Amino acid sequence: MLKKDSIRRKVNFAVLGTTTLILCLTSAILVTRHAQFSKRRALESVRVATASAGYNCRSALEFLQDDYAMEALSAIRNDESITGAWVFNADGEFFSGWSTEGIAQTAVLEQMGKVEETVDSTLRLVRPIIKDGSTLGWIQVEADLSPLRAVMIQSLLEALAVGFLGLVLAWTLARWVSRRISEPILAMAAAAEAITEDSNLARRVDVNTRDEIGAFAKTFNRMLDRLETSEQAVQAHQLTLESRVLERTQELEATNVELIQAKEMAEEAARAKADFLANMSHEIRTPMNGVIGMTGLVLDSELDGEQREMLETVRRCGDQLLELINDILDFSKIESGKFEVEAIDFDLRDIVEDLGDIFGPRYQDKNLELVTLLPSDVPGHLVGDPTRMRQVLTNLLGNALKFTEDGEVHLHVGVVSCSDERAKLRFEVRDTGIGIPADRIGALFEAFTQVDASTTRRFGGTGLGLAICKGLVGAMGGELDVESVEGEGTTFIVTLEFERSANGATALRPRAGLLKGKRAACLDDNETNLFVLKRQLESWDMEVVASGDPVRFVDELQEVPDIFVLDFHMPKMNGLEVVERLHGMEKFKDVPVLMLTSVSFQGRVKELRAQGITEQLRKPVKQSSLESSLREILSDDPKDQIRLVKSTRETSATSEMTLHQRSKTRILIVEDNAVNQRLAKAMLDRAGFHCDIANHGEEALSMLSQMPFDLVLMDCQMPVMDGFEATRAIRDREAKSGQHIPIVAMTANAMEGDAERCLAAGMDAYLSKPISAARLYETLDEWSGGAPPRSSIGA
Repeated sequence: MLKKDSIRRKVNFAVLGTTTLILCLTSAILVTRHAQFSKRRALESVRVATASAGYNCRSALEFLQDDYAMEALSAIRNDESITGAWVFNADGEFFSGWSTEGIAQTAVLEQMGKVEETVDSTLRLVRPIIKDGSTLGWIQVEADLSPLRAVMIQSLLEALAVGFLGLVLAWTLARWVSRRISEPILAMAAAAEAITEDSNLARRVDVNTRDEIGAFAKTFNRMLDRLETSEQAVQAHQLTLESRVLERTQELEATNVELIQAKEMAEEAARAKADFLANMSHEIRTPMNGVIGMTGLVLDSELDGEQREMLETVRRCGDQLLELINDILDFSKIESGKFEVEAIDFDLRDIVEDLGDIFGPRYQDKNLELVTLLPSDVPGHLVGDPTRMRQVLTNLLGNALKFTEDGEVHLHVGVVSCSDERAKLRFEVRDTGIGIPADRIGALFEAFTQVDASTTRRFGGTGLGLAICKGLVGAMGGELDVESVEGEGTTFIVTLEFERSANGATALRPRAGLLKGKRAACLDDNETNLFVLKRQLESWDMEVVASGDPVRFVDELQEVPDIFVLDFHMPKMNGLEVVERLHGMEKFKDVPVLMLTSVSFQGRVKELRAQGITEQLRKPVKQSSLESSLREILSDDPKDQIRLVKSTRETSATSEMTLHQRSKTRILIVEDNAVNQRLAKAMLDRAGFHCDIANHGEEALSMLSQMPFDLVLMDCQMPVMDGFEATRAIRDREAKSGQHIPIVAMTANAMEGDAERCLAAGMDAYLSKPISAARLYETLDEWSGGAPPRSSIGA
């Protein structure tokens, strides 16, 4: 309430308010105490008179002398406040008395006992008259207390008069004090306001008091002295600063010119580096395409053992050199910050199973087990960069293969957290290899760093693979960690978070139905493989009996299962021997057998059927293939049984049909390099295609106008007319004719954005050199059959 009031009003309010409160409380206390004192004194006077009269009336009551009683009662008439006095006998009957109103003889003792009460300012006292312990009678006295009111009113008026006088004195004191406090403060406020308006620091406040206000005024004046001195120093310093700023501005302008020049030089160097990498990639990949491709063609011909071994060495060296080139390019992209991450829908199970297909034979060549585990609760359809994720897992699986001599390697995918919109997954690649020393783990992800950098190291490599993996995982927003015990093995842990695809299934959960409740008897000597197999079958609600010992499995199995799922390579007894013993028992002779093996039995289907094997799957077993095989074997539908029996025939028929289609397909190879021309023609001839060669884009346009082709393999960098210009010209022609010929880029350009440039120019697919024969045939089969163009990139 007082926040906006002046100090003077606040002081007046404080002094007057405090004084008024004190005076009111003091007056109230004094008046109250005076009234109480007067009342006590009147009561005590009446009590004494009553006791005296009662004592004097004892003899009158004892001898029944009422005149004596009246004489004793008349003695208290001198007290003006007493208005009546009566004596009653022991039974309460009137004996004697008087009253100022003249009605003493009519008084009645209403209550026998000691009474003291006040009614309407009239005090009534009743006391017993006692002699020698016996009650002779009672005495009642009444007194008028109304004169006390006059005394109290007089006291109140006196207190009010004194209070008013005190308030006048307090008001006078408050005004004096407030002026002593507020006037110097107002003077300082006025001085400060004037200084604010005209910036005249020479003003001072004139206050001569020696109290706190005076000290405050002196401090205010000293502050003005310092401000004035400081302002003068600032003005002098400002002049110095202006000259310095002018000098620095000139220096900065010169520095900016140098920085701009340095920036332009750095950008030019970056462009030169990018151009150099692109040109080197192209120039290296072009002869590498010839080396690797020609080597592959020669290896397919008739060779003696020594020749084949030497050519295999050439091909391995070429593959290693190509891997090194790819690592350097990837590392350059990550280091330059030009690496981009895609966000597309993909199926996680396809990636894991494809990795099993790729690495399975390589692991089997070293007698290693590759175990992949993708539980059913892992979301399958995700949004992310499948190419980069596949690259990371490929690198980690390749490292595990390189550093593991015996045992097994696990690829395990698990769920860290999962919601309807996002899923955080954990990928583990665990091996039983040589492990990593604890003092080398910290440098493991540094570029060009080897765990064993000595000249006697056993394992090759540039030291870029894990650095690239670290960069790729970081670019995808994940983490890459490692746990290792030297001599026992290493586990690489990749944690990535993905969006969940709105177009796919929510998880890799099995379809209920045919397999539910079916009984499977599983046999595998590898504990991990057996665990994974058992978990997969149980996820389809199958009842599973599992064993790792073939002898005990045959001897102890009692209940007849719906199917046997057996490993082929086992100690003591292999899979075929187990099948022979099982089918030798009457109760097991009709139970179908699914054989899991690390070797291929292609072409031996009849032999396997004759030995009692219904179907064979090659390790590592795809979850989808396992489920499909189980469904076909256990199905009661005749169509499924026919499909199972005729699978081999259909595969052969499909191959014959493909060869027939290829013989009718004419392909134009547009390539300026003679080696690559011979390589591409040899590959296509061997696959059954008809092909012609154009040396550059202009020659290709001429040939396309003269004869029809089903597909064009287009190099990008060529003299006269490059592949981009030639493709645009072909598409311009097609816009008028309404036709469309598939164009597949076949180029040594493998830098970031090269594939996109090819598609933007109008090409349908992209193959980077060196060309893999299998990938080339797959791409040609896809596009030469008249399939509509798609924006997919062939790798």
